[in-house]
Amino acid sequence: MDLSLYVTSQNYYGSTSPAYGAILTWPNQWIIPPRLHSAAKARTEHLGLTSLDLVAMEEQRDREQSAAVAAGQIPRSLIRSSRETVSSLLGKTQQQNRFKLEALTAEFFERLEALLGKKQYFISDERPSSLDCLAVGYLSLALVPELPYPWLRESLQSKAPSLAKYTERMRRQCFGVVEVSDAFGQARAESVLPWRPPERVTLGKISSALFNTLADATPILKDIRMSNRLRDAAQAPDSGLSAEESKAVSDYAKARKQDLYLSIATVLGGIAALVGYMFHIGILRVQLEGDLEDVEYEEEEADAGEEIEAELV
Repeated sequence: MDLSLYVTSQNYYGSTSPAYGAILTWPNQWIIPPRLHSAAKARTEHLGLTSLDLVAMEEQRDREQSAAVAAGQIPRSLIRSSRETVSSLLGKTQQQNRFKLEALTAEFFERLEALLGKKQYFISDERPSSLDCLAVGYLSLALVPELPYPWLRESLQSKAPSLAKYTERMRRQCFGVVEVSDAFGQARAESVLPWRPPERVTLGKISSALFNTLADATPILKDIRMSNRLRDAAQAPDSGLSAEESKAVSDYAKARKQDLYLSIATVLGGIAALVGYMFHIGILRVQLEGDLEDVEYEEEEADAGEEIEAELV
């Protein structure tokens, strides 16, 4: 799903990002999608399919050319002024990634299809399980959306046709016929999903979003907030952790936070020691004495000016 909806440039910029922009309020519509995009790229980097990101490829090529020109390896006059079009880049990436994508999707879909077999559901023929709920949620995102580059849907339909039929059947059984407009309409009685209109933008929500974004971008504050989130998640009633696991994670978050405070105190102590040493050897004292001399000189000039003014009067 990361590769299909986020890493593939045509799908992310053509469908995923606009979908988030339609349901998120300002400024989250400009903050959350890039964050999810970066996280998806980090999670899939080990698969060796970063060339699906055409924007990153273009930026990398520009950096390499700029570095070569700066190093004198390529004269600037030999750099082609015309860039490759998206279509040409897409053709190259489709050829480069074809075998990797086929192997990756085949390994995933064929195992699920073998698990499903001839049964109505993954576990039994009687009723769906939590595994079915999880599978239909992800597989629907592979089968349903109309994406500019639908390589995942094509792979699902070609490599696991019975799994594709199962997904369509389960989607209608669980969700009904769902359209994007259903999430924005007021008449939702016929749907089993808990649709609700997007929340209205308020000054408090905007301020909270901006504060959280700035706080998460500040190095020290970001680490403190991350430790707090980890502790809160471990102590939550629905965390799914045992008492021992919850305590272990909470202790780890607490120790990580204490180490951060210790590092801050060490840095501040080092700065204070450096300033004290500079006072001791006279570096800062000379500067302060020079400032005092300037102040005394200005006061003497002011006094002399007052005396001259008095004599003239």
